[in-house]
Amino acid sequence: MSTFWRTIEVEVEPKNKSFRIGVDLTTTIEEILEAIVARCEKEPDLNLDKWAQKKVGSQHNFILIRKGTGHSEISPGLTLGELTPDLENGEVFKFDVRPTVGTCKT
Repeated sequence: MSTFWRTIEVEVEPKNKSFRIGVDLTTTIEEILEAIVARCEKEPDLNLDKWAQKKVGSQHNFILIRKGTGHSEISPGLTLGELTPDLENGEVFKFDVRPTVGTCKT
């Protein structure tokens, strides 16, 4: 019996694999991203930064895309309980990367 609120599936392109992750209402997108990065770092033949650089360049951020809502990128600060529409058990997400667009200096 699971103690998690929901279970999600995250497709991780550079691994060519999906991970099933147990989550709670208060789990943030950032926590999911950190868990995926940590899991991938254990793989000796996988370098996420090299993959990201090839895909979008040297300045990048890892992101999570909600596939069931038209491939919407989700803000890292959101919790899963804040998602609209509500999160479904077994919902599929995609781990991806996007370029960092400049920084503003004041």
